[in-house]
Parts: sequence; C-alpha cells; structure tokens
Amino acid sequence: MTNRLAVGPWRGLNDDEIAGIARTLAPIARACPTVFPFPNPIGMPRPWDPDLDPTASFIPKSPRAS
Repeated sequence: MTNRLAVGPWRGLNDDEIAGIARTLAPIARACPTVFPFPNPIGMPRPWDPDLDPTASFIPKSPRAS
C-alpha cells in the first residue's frame, strides 16, 4: 500500500523531469552512507550517482496502482 500511494505524485512527471529531480537529490543521497552505511538493516540501497553513470537515460518507473 505504501508503494502504491508513493507513486501518485510522480505520475504527472515525464522522464526528463524525474531525471532532473534525481540529479538534484543525488548529492543528498550520496551523503547518506556516512550515516546509513551499506548494507543496512532497513534495506536502503546504494544511491544512484549520476557522476558515475552519466549515460543513464532510463529511470525505472514504479508500477501504477491498479
């Protein structure tokens, strides 16, 4: 249910807008491992780093709520 509810705000954005948000938030995500090391007990994955993956043009879409 949490995942389904989390998809709503992203539905109106196109891939470029989502990629822009991801790039904007990447520095914060890269700073998190200093507090939340990987692996961690809550299952937080390693953050995406656009500097290490500059050719990434695909950001997976969450499944739409049925």
